[in-house]
Amino acid sequence: MSDAFSSIHYAGQGVVLAGKRTASSTNAIYRSTQFGAPGTWENVGSIPGYTGAHTYFFGSHDNVVITSTGDEGNPSVLRSSDLGATWRVILTASQISSLAGGVDPAAVFSPLHMGCGRWICCLRDASPGNHLIESTDD
Repeated sequence: MSDAFSSIHYAGQGVVLAGKRTASSTNAIYRSTQFGAPGTWENVGSIPGYTGAHTYFFGSHDNVVITSTGDEGNPSVLRSSDLGATWRVILTASQISSLAGGVDPAAVFSPLHMGCGRWICCLRDASPGNHLIESTDD
């Protein structure tokens, strides 16, 4: 597996986040607080137990940033409340499966803030059909 970046996101206030396709769970999310200028990037996100995951998409609103992983390793949803400086897993693969009615998710895509504390994410799994999960409490 390569260590190529698979996503990049401007979170505001000069903060740029980059997600990595990585074989190591310790270097999945990078952050620059100076608009992505060379030499300003730091490794800020590790995903314990999720070795081999892609960090696909970022969504943000105010200081909250949501990201998602998948394809290899276990899919998850991560949250930061400080513009990506620190991260925590808020949904594990088993929790995602339960929320989506028992599907076996392979990846979580495109966290999107819908306003009023609502977020939605798309799921990809082996079964046909489309699956979404929603949060109504930010």
